[in-house]
Amino acid sequence: MSFADAHLEVRGRFTEALQVINRLDPGALQGLTPSTDPDKALRGLLLVAIYSAMERGINAYVEEALAVVTSHASRVKNCIPEVQAIFYYPRIQSLRDCSGDNSLSKSIELFSMLTQDLEFSLTNNPFSPRLQNVDGSTMEQCCQFLGVPNFKIEAMEKGRLNNLRERRNAVSHGRESSVQVGGRFSFAEIRNMHSIADTEVEKFGSALKAFFEQKNYELSNA
Repeated sequence: MSFADAHLEVRGRFTEALQVINRLDPGALQGLTPSTDPDKALRGLLLVAIYSAMERGINAYVEEALAVVTSHASRVKNCIPEVQAIFYYPRIQSLRDCSGDNSLSKSIELFSMLTQDLEFSLTNNPFSPRLQNVDGSTMEQCCQFLGVPNFKIEAMEKGRLNNLRERRNAVSHGRESSVQVGGRFSFAEIRNMHSIADTEVEKFGSALKAFFEQKNYELSNA
């Protein structure tokens, strides 16, 4: 591939985006003949938008679950191991990253905390690094790490959400154009993808809401 080839590819991608703008902008010059299909590009961009809603939905529900635990002023020692692990995770990370000279003192500091009557609180969400490239498996793993039982996404729906993630990545990172991706999906298929993502994210949110608002994360209710 030469610089000339790279230039042609780059111009093609920017032209594709401009044609979508012209397609949607009532003030655009009339009579322009697009070199690619703006409707296919729009379908590709719709998949990116659906993925974005899914990623934000998963993040929002996890953030709220942790906020609920904090609002209950729960004692860490009274929580299930999964929630205790979330509380101690920053200390565990600190222990892992410290030098050998400090590792023993940091270990003693960590284990001394286990006997204290501490209130659950977080300054950072330890799930954030896991919630930036999400699909159905991500929701299942979040429930596992949060101690929420019996959450499962069926194989067909999980496959569709995985495909949604892959197509979004392909467009967002430039591996494929929105026309290439959108050309593989009809509007009916995109509507079905939207429905699956919406349904599974809401199911995920409902599972977290019931579990944490009812304090099922506390050992006495487990």
